[in-house]
Amino acid sequence: MKKINSSRFLKKKFEKVKKFFQYIENFFENKNKFTLLLIPIFILSFHTMKIYNATSWMEDDAFISFRYAENFAKGKGLVFNEGERIEGYTNFLWIVLMAFFFKMGVNIVPFSQIISFIFATLTLIVTFHIPRILNFKNPFISLITPIFLASNTTYTLWTLSGMETHMFCFLFTSSIALCLYRPRSIFLPLLIALTSMTRPEGLILFGLTFIYKIISEKKLDIKFLLLFFLLWLPYFFWRYSYYGWLMPNTYYAKVTANVEGARLILIKRGFKYTYEFLRDCWGSWSFFLPLLVLIKYRRIWMAYLWIIILVFTGYVIYVGGDPFPGARFYLHILPILFLLIQEGIRFINGARLKYITIPITIFLVFIFVKYSMKCSFSGGIANNYLNDELVKDGKIVGEYFRRIAEPNEVIAVNTAGSVPYYAGIRAIDMLGLTNEHIAHVKTVAKVTDRGWTGHDRYDGYYVLSKRPDYILFGPVCNPAAVFPGDQQMFASWELVESYEPIVVRDIITASGSPLIYYRKIKGDSKTKPEDYQGLLEYRHYIAIDNVLKLLYRRGIYFMEKGDFVKAEEEFKKALEIEQNWEDLRYNLAVTYQNMKMIDKSIAEYKYLLKLPILKKDLHIQASINLGNLYYHKGLFEEAKRTFNNTLILDPNNEYAKKMVY
Repeated sequence: MKKINSSRFLKKKFEKVKKFFQYIENFFENKNKFTLLLIPIFILSFHTMKIYNATSWMEDDAFISFRYAENFAKGKGLVFNEGERIEGYTNFLWIVLMAFFFKMGVNIVPFSQIISFIFATLTLIVTFHIPRILNFKNPFISLITPIFLASNTTYTLWTLSGMETHMFCFLFTSSIALCLYRPRSIFLPLLIALTSMTRPEGLILFGLTFIYKIISEKKLDIKFLLLFFLLWLPYFFWRYSYYGWLMPNTYYAKVTANVEGARLILIKRGFKYTYEFLRDCWGSWSFFLPLLVLIKYRRIWMAYLWIIILVFTGYVIYVGGDPFPGARFYLHILPILFLLIQEGIRFINGARLKYITIPITIFLVFIFVKYSMKCSFSGGIANNYLNDELVKDGKIVGEYFRRIAEPNEVIAVNTAGSVPYYAGIRAIDMLGLTNEHIAHVKTVAKVTDRGWTGHDRYDGYYVLSKRPDYILFGPVCNPAAVFPGDQQMFASWELVESYEPIVVRDIITASGSPLIYYRKIKGDSKTKPEDYQGLLEYRHYIAIDNVLKLLYRRGIYFMEKGDFVKAEEEFKKALEIEQNWEDLRYNLAVTYQNMKMIDKSIAEYKYLLKLPILKKDLHIQASINLGNLYYHKGLFEEAKRTFNNTLILDPNNEYAKKMVY
């Protein structure tokens, strides 16, 4: 009897659970679609605001597009610098859209984030409706893809970037949805053409869709080809005639495969990029992967979606990813990948045990959302974008140059987005994205798997030959000579001869160092030793070390020219930063010696000889020079004592022996 009662009890409980989940399923089926979509839209809004409140992050490259857009709207042409036709962008339609709103008086910097959020929301709506296109009715399951997207760090983060990423994702996803819904629609090739004009990767989608249509329709769709090329070819021929190159300038700047061994390194970077993407954003859905194998592979549209994912993954690995946070190159395939996972879940929920799988699905989706949103505020992704201060510093520095620079002056920068945008003056992009010469130059940094894709080309000598009025090394948030082009310029005597370091204490960059840039000298140097007072506390920064070394080398330069007054001035500037550098003290002593300022020379030699011995030969020579100065002043006892000290350093020194004995 107990067994029978227990069985009845369990059966009643199961019936209650079944009715509960039947109620949930009916609830979703009976609700208005717009009401259901409020769930992922709310998650996206909440997630975006959380990230926005945590950081002021925008991508610096967005400001390159903004500069093109503003110049275009002002009638200066689709150019970065007025009069220079260089295609330093790969987002034509996005720039046109930004130019339109700039012309309407809109501040396109914050507006770009708003419009990106709108495109992200539209993509959620499209992905929600794709299952209906495929005749899958259950709206409860159809919410999974929009919810996954809204809670994904990569998807949400890039709504704030200011770039075209979400516009491209929306057009990309909409093209696929239209292909599945009405593959013969005249709007399909036009939509794919717009996608290709937003980013060149749209051409890959065009090729894959064309092949899919041939296989599924078993004939060549001439109308599809004609309509696509009707819109895309005029754009292509215009940009070729306007810029003169088949590919955008950014392609030539970033591609380093012509360097020996570079392709293998780029592929390694691509695998690392993919791994970090999976590690930082995707660990939470790894348990969903087995669901993919349950999908019915015999459906041609399923193969179409799989091929899109695989081809674009291969493309990302091949090009080496990019240096930006959040793996943006994978963003546009997220909707498709989540859709496949979603349909795997739908397949399971169609089984007889669906009232067991429904609660499991709800639980797993909850865990996914919780984990994904947690990834936005901890781990590799968060550490990358939350601490990215390029745009914040770039705006401050750019506005500084807008105040001090003349309209016809030129600045050379690596941070080629926010600084030139806010400075409003001509700029030389030292990494080559908007500079034709550097993009095509053969001098490429050694490509390593630790490098940043797109930061390998340089030509410091070319930059110096253009005689920019200002040079800003490194990223703006750490203004040190860290890039290969920076280091090439820093080693050049032309920089030593023609530029002086300027320290702006009022602007402290994200690295903790004051703003440092290098100003072209017009006439005599305008800086004084007191301009470098107090920099000793920043001595440990590479940027300050750069200043010290340039001032020292300027002193050496003037010594070799015989201009000892200027040499003294430069050495004294350097002393404000480092007082215990043997070489600096020695050459300042020699400078005073040549200026017949014997007492000052003696003081410098004595200071040097009290320092710890790092360069023994330098100490020996300083001791001999000091002994000679004492001797010629008639201070023979001091001279003898000094030469005896020389013999302690070098017992076999013949000159010291001669002077002592």
